[in-house]
Amino acid sequence: MKIEQQKPIKVYYDNIVAGDYFADLIVEGSVIVELKSAKNIEDIHLAQTLNYLKATRLKLGLILHPVK
Repeated sequence: MKIEQQKPIKVYYDNIVAGDYFADLIVEGSVIVELKSAKNIEDIHLAQTLNYLKATRLKLGLILHPVK
């Protein structure tokens, strides 16, 4: 499998680059995987992943959170 780590993503707002962000992993050019080590998955983590999906036009994103 082709896995890209820390893949740069340009996020646009009104056709202007609003920021450069990095997806933790992109698998086979079709799945964004965000790895979180926070205590809980929060709405901000979901929003971040949704923004990455919109910016890349990919359809599938996973948020992985290790459980102790």
